Amino acid sequence: MEIPISMVQEKRRLQRYEFQKNVRLYPVQSSRSGHILEVQDKPVDSWANDISPNGMRLEGDHAFEPNALVKMDFEIEGERKVEAFGKIVWTFDHHAGVSFILRDNRTLERIKAFCRKRDNNVPFDEPENPAEPVERPDMTGLGHEYRG
Repeated sequence: MEIPISMVQEKRRLQRYEFQKNVRLYPVQSSRSGHILEVQDKPVDSWANDISPNGMRLEGDHAFEPNALVKMDFEIEGERKVEAFGKIVWTFDHHAGVSFILRDNRTLERIKAFCRKRDNNVPFDEPENPAEPVERPDMTGLGHEYRG
C-alpha cells in the first residue's frame, strides 16, 4: 500500500540540525492559586537529537507529558549553559518535540549561528566573550508571575 505524500510531508517551518547534547529539563507547573508558574527543583535528564531556532527533538529514559511546560538547560558548543522555556508539542514512546516558547536574545542568536554553521558545514566558533553571564529570559509575556 502506498502512503499519500500529504501524510508524510514535513510540517516544520525551519530545518532541524543534528544536535547531540544533554538537556536538563525542569517541569514548570502552576502554583495552587493557578496564577504563578513555578520551576520545579527536580530535573529530568534528556538527550537532544536535533535543534532549530524554533525547538528541539528530545529522547529520554522516561515518557514525556504532552503539552507540559519545561525549563531547559543545555550547552551550545563551547558555550556556558543557556536556558530556554518550551512546550512539549508531540510525544512518541520516549521521544518528544519541544517548541521554544521563551528564550533570551543571546540564546536565540547562538542557536541561529549554530544552524548557519551547519548549513555551510563550517566548524562552530567559540563565543566572543565566554565569561558573559547567562541572561534570564523575560517572563512577562506568559501572563503569570514567574518564580525560577
